[in-house]
Amino acid sequence: SGTIHGDIYAVDAVLGGTVIGTVVASERVEIQGTAAVEGDIHTKSIVVFEGGTINGAVRMGEQPAVARVVAPTTGESDHRAGSDA
Repeated sequence: SGTIHGDIYAVDAVLGGTVIGTVVASERVEIQGTAAVEGDIHTKSIVVFEGGTINGAVRMGEQPAVARVVAPTTGESDHRAGSDA
């Protein structure tokens, strides 16, 4: 039940707290009954449980693949977030 000030990029997003920003999920967003989104949502599929609120636009349909975030490296390895390495 925390608060995020910023944008969320994911394949699937399950939200239970407050999000102030844009949510982009390439597959699915779940807004639980305790969640509040103050911003736009872009996704293929959405579930909103009773009590969950959205104050923004919801856009549904095919989304571009969520870009992988490159993790900072120490020079010892080339580890990228989301890889199997």
